[in-house]
Amino acid sequence: MKKTDVAVVGMSCIFPGAGDVETFWQNIINKVDSTQIVPANRIDQVHFEKGSAGVDRFYCNRGGFIPEVEFDPAGFGILPLAVEGTEPDHLLTLNLVQKALEDAGVFEKNVSLDKTGIIIGKGNYAGPGATRAIEIVRTGEQIASVLKDLLPHLGEEEIDKVKKEFQVRKGRFGADTAMGLIPNLVASLVANRLNLGGVAYTLDAACASSLIAIDHAVQELNSKRCNMVIAGGVHVGQNAAFWSIFTQLGALSRKGKIAPFDEGADGLLIGEGCGFVVLKCLEDAIADGDRIYSVLKGIGVSSDGSGTSVMSPSVKGQIKAIAQAWENAGVDLKDIGYIEAHGTGTPLGDKTEIETLLQFFGSDNSLPKAGIGTVKSNIGHAMPASGIAGLIKTSLALYHGIIPPTLHCDVPLAQLKETRFSAVQDAQNWETSGLPRIAGVNAFGFGGINAHVVLEGYEANKPEPASVLKSTQTDQVLLIARHSHEALLDALETNDKDPGEGKYRIAVFDPTPERIKKALKIAGKNIPWRNKQDIWYNNEPLLSKGGKVAFVFPGLDGLAGGEVLSVAEHFNIAHKEVSTAGGLLDEALKILEKSSILDTAIKQLGVLPDMNAGHSLGEWLAARSSELAEESSVMQLLNYLNPETFELKDSKFIAVGCGIDKLQPIIENIDQLYLSNDNCPQQVILCGSNTALDELVPILRTKQIFHQILPFQSGFHSPFVADKLDVMLEGMKDMQFRKTKFPLWSATTLELYPEGFEAIRQLSVEHLIKPVRFRELTERLYNEGARVFVQIGSGGLIGFIDDTLRGKNYSAVSSNVPIRSGIAQLQRVLAALFVEGKEAGMQFMGYDKKKVAARKGIVLQLGLPIINNIAGIKALAQKQEKTAYRREAVLEDSAASHPLMKAFNENVEEMIDIQSELLQLFKNGVPANQTANAPAPVMRASGRRVPFSKKLDVSLENCPYLVDHSLLRQPKGWHCLDDMDPVIPMTMIFELFAEIAVDQSPEEQVQKIMNIKVFQWMNVAKPFVETVTGEWKDHQLVYLNLERFANAEVLLAANLADAPLRSFDVGKILNIDRTTEQIYDGHMFHGPGYQGIKKLIAVGEKGITGIIEGDTGKGSLLDNAGQLFGLWLQLTLTKDRIAFPVKIQEIEFFGDFKDQKGSFECTCVLTELNDEFATADFVMKRDNKIWAVISGWQNRRLEIDDALWSVSMSPLNNRLSEEIAPGVFMFHNAYSRVVSWDFILKRYFNQDEKKHHNSLLPNKRKEWMISRVAVKDAVRNLLKKTKQEAYFPIAFEIRSDEFRKPYPYGNMTEDIHVSIAHKGTDAVGIAQYDRSVGIDIERIEERSEGFADLVFSEEEKVLLADKDKAEWATRFWVAKEAYGKYLGKGLQGNPKAYTIQEIRGEELRINDIFIKTIKHKNYIIGWTQ
Repeated sequence: MKKTDVAVVGMSCIFPGAGDVETFWQNIINKVDSTQIVPANRIDQVHFEKGSAGVDRFYCNRGGFIPEVEFDPAGFGILPLAVEGTEPDHLLTLNLVQKALEDAGVFEKNVSLDKTGIIIGKGNYAGPGATRAIEIVRTGEQIASVLKDLLPHLGEEEIDKVKKEFQVRKGRFGADTAMGLIPNLVASLVANRLNLGGVAYTLDAACASSLIAIDHAVQELNSKRCNMVIAGGVHVGQNAAFWSIFTQLGALSRKGKIAPFDEGADGLLIGEGCGFVVLKCLEDAIADGDRIYSVLKGIGVSSDGSGTSVMSPSVKGQIKAIAQAWENAGVDLKDIGYIEAHGTGTPLGDKTEIETLLQFFGSDNSLPKAGIGTVKSNIGHAMPASGIAGLIKTSLALYHGIIPPTLHCDVPLAQLKETRFSAVQDAQNWETSGLPRIAGVNAFGFGGINAHVVLEGYEANKPEPASVLKSTQTDQVLLIARHSHEALLDALETNDKDPGEGKYRIAVFDPTPERIKKALKIAGKNIPWRNKQDIWYNNEPLLSKGGKVAFVFPGLDGLAGGEVLSVAEHFNIAHKEVSTAGGLLDEALKILEKSSILDTAIKQLGVLPDMNAGHSLGEWLAARSSELAEESSVMQLLNYLNPETFELKDSKFIAVGCGIDKLQPIIENIDQLYLSNDNCPQQVILCGSNTALDELVPILRTKQIFHQILPFQSGFHSPFVADKLDVMLEGMKDMQFRKTKFPLWSATTLELYPEGFEAIRQLSVEHLIKPVRFRELTERLYNEGARVFVQIGSGGLIGFIDDTLRGKNYSAVSSNVPIRSGIAQLQRVLAALFVEGKEAGMQFMGYDKKKVAARKGIVLQLGLPIINNIAGIKALAQKQEKTAYRREAVLEDSAASHPLMKAFNENVEEMIDIQSELLQLFKNGVPANQTANAPAPVMRASGRRVPFSKKLDVSLENCPYLVDHSLLRQPKGWHCLDDMDPVIPMTMIFELFAEIAVDQSPEEQVQKIMNIKVFQWMNVAKPFVETVTGEWKDHQLVYLNLERFANAEVLLAANLADAPLRSFDVGKILNIDRTTEQIYDGHMFHGPGYQGIKKLIAVGEKGITGIIEGDTGKGSLLDNAGQLFGLWLQLTLTKDRIAFPVKIQEIEFFGDFKDQKGSFECTCVLTELNDEFATADFVMKRDNKIWAVISGWQNRRLEIDDALWSVSMSPLNNRLSEEIAPGVFMFHNAYSRVVSWDFILKRYFNQDEKKHHNSLLPNKRKEWMISRVAVKDAVRNLLKKTKQEAYFPIAFEIRSDEFRKPYPYGNMTEDIHVSIAHKGTDAVGIAQYDRSVGIDIERIEERSEGFADLVFSEEEKVLLADKDKAEWATRFWVAKEAYGKYLGKGLQGNPKAYTIQEIRGEELRINDIFIKTIKHKNYIIGWTQ
C-alpha cells in the first residue's frame, strides 16, 4: 500500500437500461445491449431521415437513453415549482451524490462532511432546461416575426397571443428557475443541499471529463485539503442540435450499432448517463472499516500537443497519459489483467487506441492475453460521463472477481491479435483466469485531452469463485405494472424498469432491446399472452379479482424434467440422495424428493396455494404439501406399497389419443378393460389384460385413433388391484393424518379430503383402485375459483389442463422443465403470478423491496418535444379561411356602428359565407348521384370530421381469389384449408383502407397512403371478421386501424399532384432473366389470381424493372410490385433471400388509385439492406406516365435457405433431406429461427401431425420433426422411383405402432416399411417395399473397455481386434441397433443377443441379414439390406 493509494468506497449511477449500480452490473455481465431506437419524447422523430442531407435530419436513430427519473424535491428542501425550470442534470446529480454517500455508509456512520468535496465532469452543452429557455426567449420572438411577415394585417395583440401560448406550452422560465440553468452551479447546489465543506466545482474536458475529475479528487485527498471527495460525470444533454453536430461529423454508426474493435465498426452511438464514486485515502478507508470496491493506484493526464488535428487522436499523447499513470502506480506492466478501453467504435479511434496499447504494453506471447472491453458497447458513448461509466464497471469487476464481457466484437480487428489483449466475449472468473486483478481505464477526449487510471482489486474482499455462479444463477427479467395500457407501453419504450403497480402487467425475460420490441408488439395488441417466447402479458389479472392459486402435483411422469439441486442449494433446503438402482419405487421416491424441494422453495418465496391436488401418486405428494400427512408417512407408504409388488404380468396400460366419450362404447364391449386415467379431452389411459388389448388395438387402428402401449404393469387405478385391498389397508395402519393446512382435493371423488383417520384411509385405498378423474378435477377446481395452476414438478399436467380448459381464462405454468435450471424456472412461476396480480419473491426476481414502493417524486423532463397544435395559430388560419371569399366590407365602419346597420351587415356577411361555401362546392364538383339533401358522411353541422368504423368481412366465399394468395402449396383440391394458409395480402388491406377513407369523403381522391404497418398474417381459412376504425388527424388525413393486424394513414385531396422528377437507377445490369412460368414455379407462392409479373426488362445490382399487371385478386397490382422487389432479393442476395413485406413509408398516387387496368412498368431500387430488413423505393408507370411512387417498402428477411424455399415453392419435386446413399436420407437441424421451423412444420405435416407435435415436450419437438422429415423424403423418393409419381410430404403421415415402430400411413404407402434414427441434430430415414428395414446412426468416438464387455461377445472382439477401435466398435453397435429395429424389437436391453458373425467390406452380417454401414462425416450409419 502506497501513501497515495485511494480507495473507491461508494458509488451510484444511472445509465441506459439501468437505474442503479446493481442493474448496471447485471446488464454488463449478462451482455445486455441497452441502446434503443430514439424515444419520441426525447428527440422528435421528424429529425430522423436516412436519405436527407439537411442539418436538421439525422441518418442514425439509435442511442442510449436513461430510464425515466423521478426526483423528490421535498427530500432536498427544494420547492416543487422550481423542478420544471431547473436543468435536469442538476437534480439528477444531487440525487445520485446522496445515493453514493449512502452506499459509502456516510449517513449511517454519521460522518462529518466538513472536509468533503464534490468535483463534476460536465460538458458545457446546452441541456434541456437551457434549450427550453432559449426557445422561450428567442423562438417565441421568431414565431412572432414570421407571423408579421406572413400575415401583415394581423394586430400585435393576435400575434402576441400566439407567442405567449407557445411560451407557456414550452414550460416555466422565470426568476425562480434561472439559477437552476447556470451549468457550473450544479456542484455548488450539491454542496449547499448536502452541506459539503470541501471544494465544489465542475470541469469540462470533453470525453475525459469524469476521469479528470477523478484526478483532481486524488490531488485534493493527497494534499489533505479533503478527507473525502465525490467525483464523477454527468451527461443528459441529448437534443437535436447535439445530434446534428455528430451527424455532420459523420461520427454516428450508419448500421445503428456501436461495435468497438470489430472489423465492421462504422461509428458510435450517442449515450448518456450519470455516475459518481466516493473516494478516500486507502489507509483511512481501512481504518474506518469501509467497503472497498477497488484501489486507485495511479492516474495520468496528458494533451496531444501539436502534430495532429484537433479531431484526430494521437498515439503519442495517449501513451504519455498511460505511462504517467503506471509510473505513479508503481505496478509492473506485465501484471495488467484488463483494459477498459475508450473504444468509441469509430475505425480511426479504435485503431489508434490499439496501436497505443501495442506500443506501451508490448506483445509478449509468453504472457497470458489480458482482457479488453468497453462499456460503450452496452450503453453508447456517454460523452463526459463515459469515463466514470468505465471506472464504475471496472471497479465492480474487480470487486466481484469477474472479467466483464464486451459486446458486438464479433470479428476483432486483425491489429488486436498483435497486442497483449483479446476482446472478452463472455464473463470470466478472474481468479481462475490466472490474470492479476489489475486493470486500466482509458478516457480520451475530443481535442486531444487524455486520461488513464490504474485500478487494483482489494485483497481483503477477494471473492469466492462460487460468487460468479451465484451472480448469474437467475435470469434477468423485466416486470412492469401500470394503471393504463398507454403507461405500460410508455414504460417499455422508455426502458423504465420500475415494477410499479396497476392491472396492465408484463414480464419479459432477457429484456434486450430486440426482446423489448417483441414485448411492445405483444403488449400493443392488449390481449392476454401467457408463457410464449418467455413473455407474459395481461390486462385483467386473474388473481386481483378473487382468482385462486392451485398447486397440482404430477405422478410417475414427474421425473421427465429439469434439475432441482440448484433450488435446494439456493434456498438451503436439505435434500437426500435417492437410490439410482432403478425400478418404480425409486422413481416414486425421487418424485417425492423433487416435489418436496420445489414445494418448499415456492412457499419460501411467498406463494401459498389456495388448493392442492394431484395426479395418481401426485395426490400423496399434494397431501404432504397440505400437511395432511408428514413426509415420513408418505415415504413409509411408498415403501410398503412398492409398485413392483403389485406388478401384474397379464395386464398393460395403453394411452389413447381421444376423449372418454368416444372410448366408452368400445370399453363396454371388451372384458377386463378399464378406465385408469381420464387425463383430458384428448387423452385417456386404459388398463386391460393382454387379451383385452389384443382386441382393442385393431379397433383403434381401424378408427385411426392414436394409441401407445405403456411400459407399466402395476394395474393401479383399476379393479386389477382390488384383491390387494388388505395389503393397502395394512400399509396405511400406522400413518398419521392431520387437519390440512391447505385444502386438498381428491381426483377420485372430486371433493375435498374428508376429516378423520378412517375416512381418509378409505379414500386413499379407493384412490388406488378407482380411476384418476383428472379432467373432471381440473374442471371442478376451475369452478371453485382456481385461475392459476402451478405444477409442482415436471411432467404432463400442464398439457392436460390446457386441453381441458381450452377457451377459458386461466394460466398454467410448470415449476420444473428440462430446458432450463430449476432456479430459472421458478422465476417463470413468479413471472406468471406477477402478471396475474400476485407479487412474490421480488428480490429473487432481481428487484429490491424499495423499488416496488409507490412513486412520490416528480418526473424530470429530459426531452424537448416540438410544440404542435397551437390553438392561436389554428384560430388565425380559420379566420383567414373564413374571409378568403369576402370582398370589401358592405358598410363603412362609421355606418356600421348603428345597431340597425350592424344587424344588416351581419346578415349580408352570413349570405356571403353561404355563397362562398356554394362556390367552393361547385369548384370541387358535386357527384352526379349526390342529391342536395344527402348529408356528407363525416360532417357534423359544424363541418368537423368525426371518427367512424367499418366492419370487414373477408372470406373465401366472398373473395374466392384469395385461395391464390395461399402461403402453402398443397395437392390440387386439398381438403384442408388450414394446411394452405390463405392470407389477405398487405396490399389488399391498404387498398381497403383507401376505399373506406374515400367512402367518407366521396368528392376527394386518394393522394397518399402512408405509414403502412402490418403486424401479423390475416388468415382467411375461416372468415376474417374485424372492424376498421378511422380517426381524422386533420381535415384530409385519416388514421385507419385494424386492431392487432395493420394500420395506415390515408391522405385525401381534391386534385392529385404532378409527378416528381426522380431518378430510379437499377445500377449495373446483371445477366439474369426469368420467364413468368419460371418466376411462379420457383420463386413465388402465388396462384393465378396474383401472378402479375409478365416480363423482366432489367435486373441490376441495385434494383429491377419489369412489366406487371393487376389480375382478379384485389390488391394484386401493388402486390405484384412487391413481388418484383422480392424476386430481385432472391435473384441477387446470397443468404436470407426470402422476405415478406411488413411496412411501407408512403405510396403517392399521381393517377386514380382505383384505375389499375393495363400494363405497368415497375422499377424497384434498393435503399437499405441489413440483417433483418430490405427496403426499396418503387416507381410505377403506365403509358410512360408515372402512376404511383412508393417510398420505403420494407421487407423482413427470413432465414430460409435454398432447400427450404424450393420445398416451399414446389414441395412436389423438392426435399429438405440429402440422399447420402441410395434410398438413405439425412436431415440436419440447421435452422436457428423459429420461422424456419414453422415453415417446415407447415409444409411437411398435416393438422393431426401438427397437433401431435404441439403435444410433445418442447425439447422433443425438433427431434420428432427432423426424423420425420428424413423418413418422409425417403418414402417420397421410393414412390417416385417405383410409381414414377411425385407426392407432397403432407399427403401421408408417419405413425408408430404399439411397439413404437414407425410406419407410413396414407393411400399410396401400402406395403412400404420404414425406419428412423437420430443423433443430436441429425436424423436418417429409409424406406423399402415388402420387407422390414432397420437403420441407425451413431457418432464415431472412443468407447471404454467396459462398453466392449457389455456389448460384444468374445467372437466379436476377435473380429474387432485388427480394426480401428473407435470406428469399428461404432459400426458394430450401429449394426446391432439397425438389426433390432429390423426385427421390430430393439435391443431389449441385451446387445449380445445379436452377434456380428461376418465382416464383408463395409457390410456386417447378423444371422442371415447383412447390414450396410458407411462413414459419413463423423457418423457411422447402418441399415439392413
